[in-house]
Amino acid sequence: MLHHLLERWRARRAARQAAALDTLKARYHAFRILLENNGRALECLAGFDGTSGTARRELVEELVSLTGELVDGLDLLSDGAHPGLFGAYGRIAGRVEQLGADTDPARERDILCLSPDGLSPEQAGLTGTKAATLARLRGYGLPVPPGFVVTATAVARLLAAPGLEAQLRRLLDVAEADPGSLAVTTARIREAILAAPMPAEVEQAVRRAWADLAADLPPGHSTLLLAARSSGTAEDRAEHSFAGQYATVLGISTPEGLLDALREVAASAFGQRALAYRRHMGLPRGEADMAVLCQAMVPARTAGVLFTRDPARAPGSYQADDERMLVVAVPGLGTLAVDGAAPADVYLPARDPAAVRAGDVEARITRKTLREVLAPDGSLVRRPVPPEDAEAPTLSPPELATLVRLARMVEGVEDGPQDIEWAVHEATGTVHLLQARPLRMAGARPPSAAHQDGMDGAPLLRGACASPGVAVGRVHLAHRPREFAPPNGNAAAGHNATGGTGATGATGTTDNDAATVADVPAVLVLPHSIPDAASHLDGYAAILVEAGNPADHLSCVARERAIPMLVGVAGAMALAEGTGVLVDAGRGAVLDVPDALWDGMLAAARREAARRRAPQDRETPGERELRSLIVPLNLTDAYGPTFNERECRSLHDIVRYVHEKAVLAMFRAGDEVMETAGTLLRRVELGVPFHVLAIDVGGGFHDGTPGGGARRRAMHGPVLPAVPQDVASVPFAALCEGLTTPGLARGPPEGGVPAGLLSRALLDGRGERPVGEFNYALVSRDYCNLNARVEYHFAMLDALCTDNPRENHIRFRFKGGGTGGTRRVRRIAFMREVLAGAGFFTAAVDDLLTATLAGEPAGVVRQRLVLLGRLLGYTRLLDAAMADDDAPALFAQAFLSGRYDTKDAQALRDRRD
Repeated sequence: MLHHLLERWRARRAARQAAALDTLKARYHAFRILLENNGRALECLAGFDGTSGTARRELVEELVSLTGELVDGLDLLSDGAHPGLFGAYGRIAGRVEQLGADTDPARERDILCLSPDGLSPEQAGLTGTKAATLARLRGYGLPVPPGFVVTATAVARLLAAPGLEAQLRRLLDVAEADPGSLAVTTARIREAILAAPMPAEVEQAVRRAWADLAADLPPGHSTLLLAARSSGTAEDRAEHSFAGQYATVLGISTPEGLLDALREVAASAFGQRALAYRRHMGLPRGEADMAVLCQAMVPARTAGVLFTRDPARAPGSYQADDERMLVVAVPGLGTLAVDGAAPADVYLPARDPAAVRAGDVEARITRKTLREVLAPDGSLVRRPVPPEDAEAPTLSPPELATLVRLARMVEGVEDGPQDIEWAVHEATGTVHLLQARPLRMAGARPPSAAHQDGMDGAPLLRGACASPGVAVGRVHLAHRPREFAPPNGNAAAGHNATGGTGATGATGTTDNDAATVADVPAVLVLPHSIPDAASHLDGYAAILVEAGNPADHLSCVARERAIPMLVGVAGAMALAEGTGVLVDAGRGAVLDVPDALWDGMLAAARREAARRRAPQDRETPGERELRSLIVPLNLTDAYGPTFNERECRSLHDIVRYVHEKAVLAMFRAGDEVMETAGTLLRRVELGVPFHVLAIDVGGGFHDGTPGGGARRRAMHGPVLPAVPQDVASVPFAALCEGLTTPGLARGPPEGGVPAGLLSRALLDGRGERPVGEFNYALVSRDYCNLNARVEYHFAMLDALCTDNPRENHIRFRFKGGGTGGTRRVRRIAFMREVLAGAGFFTAAVDDLLTATLAGEPAGVVRQRLVLLGRLLGYTRLLDAAMADDDAPALFAQAFLSGRYDTKDAQALRDRRD
């Protein structure tokens, strides 16, 4: 009976072990599938920027599917330990799919007019950036005038009128082939669009929207007068604002007038300035990507522009001693402010409304000469400012404080500095917000010492900063549009690039000078801020304007292009053509450049310009949101408190989280099977103080002779011993080879173990397993997952070594020690130096080291695993030897030279001393 009971117990144990092994093998194969999906998902992420259109949609669909499989795979590996991940994935994937669906033309084909009230975020592609922003602000209760949007679909239908689409395509081809014909060609495009019939369904939708708005006029509006403004999908963004490039039609008093205005605004998308701007910014040529915002006009007593950050004092500028806004105000409508065509009051209020009410405002009150107002029929009329009002402030302190308060709210809603157009109602005194867009702030920094050495410090001229930065160039005066183009070198250069004097003017340059003068940058000098100059800024290092203000169109484009610009530079047009100047826009100064300093200052200014001009983002808002849900990696610290499923904000985050937790799940899988492992375990006897229990999940060991395993089990019990020759796993065998390297130090380092080492806390709160548990590995023919405790530190390694380099990887973590924190950090510095030299990407935080290697051939992976094996053996108690800051380099030198006894590092120290 006893024999029978023993056999039954053995059978049950064998069944449990077989079931455990089957479960572990299933998890291992699920893990391998997860690794393959992870690799493909990373390929999709890497290819996101290289695709567009249908190819990108297919890639995104594949990525969404792969990420879902990764989430399912982790759920299987971890026995449902991450339930919140399904919710995070569902939210992100659902929005990604919705963004794809929202761009489906079939879904949007019938939406021709939209009210900004209740506008959904996904409709931004229909309404354009400007209208979508104002809709958000109205939704927060801010004082934005009412209106409606004629959608991009409606504008596209206008441009697709019979015969018009083909004509536009043909004329655009002509303009591309012959840039010299751009003016004539764009004039013909405008004529064709203005003469095009309005599609009946668009006209009906516009008339309905007009009637609805007229029936519900807000207080202070006796009759309906509209402004029609462009609202493009690529417009009013931090990367490219299109400031001043498109038409705005004001004072529209009838539905018929609005239909004409729609044609006018649509035609401006193909205007000379707009096409030149698109070409420079790398955007597609004229496209049907524009909606039209129709907004009730405010009969304004005063209006203007507000920047929530003063460009001359913005963060990054060396004058950032305080924080102020910039407000430009003119009497009447704000058109004269954005055009820079008339004197304007400039206010620099504090960013705190209470401080503004208390008088914390810097102001420059000018003598106003002109104002633009609406006539009863809707036409715009320019009238002189009455003498008694000419020098009166345009804004009262309470109005200015209200503007600051509203601007702070807009800045908070839109999450960044803003460029805001505003108006104060002439009857009610209410402040209205007419437009808001991101304020492009090109960073600035003080000029280097080389800018100042040898200069007398007294500026030639002074002005107001419109776009910060430092630039050096030769003055080019432009009195009229035909002079906007940069000089070819002959007119602008009084000196060549090497500082010598060259012939100029009618005689032209000498042959010796021609190769060097042509690339000297120019400084454009204008009598006032002319928007048309924005099409000709290539080749200019800086801009000086005698009149104008920091809120006009040209200033917006200069900031967007990161070109230093000063406005209000009295006497700028009196500069001699070709004069070498340094424009220090942040300080509001124009300085003379002595010949002796020209070369060095020009080189420094070019480096500054290259630093400031970053590549532009070409994406539409919808594409940008899609990118934010796919590409960014926010989970960067696997050991930090925010590394959890709740913080996953992109598909990339989920891919990263799944892989990290899947590796740990495989360690836990080994933990769970240890209790019932029995004959599944192999005790690998290396002959060194590194003992490993290994679990073979497929091809990890071979016994050498038939029946050898059974005989050895009978001799040694349920845990089979193994020697390195029994290991068939390629990565595990490489580790064993490294661990058994002849000459590798086995005992404590020279000098012994510091006092108190054994009494230190042995539990590691950031590790997944406590000190004292047996080292073990899960192995297969080409895979190894090792969890090791060597003395008082832990090491975790996950390695795949196959014939396909794309799949191969090593992920290694090392942490802890028995000494104080300083010595442990020094040991990490030693290991990082060794691993970085072997091609690992390494990162260290305190005494935690992470090292990764991927994409290498099997031979290289195997060599690096041998190195890691040696490193595991060499670092045993090595923190005790890290007595000073020189120790990491000394031990690395000894290790890399093949001297693996820690006494060799001490010998190097002795020779050095």
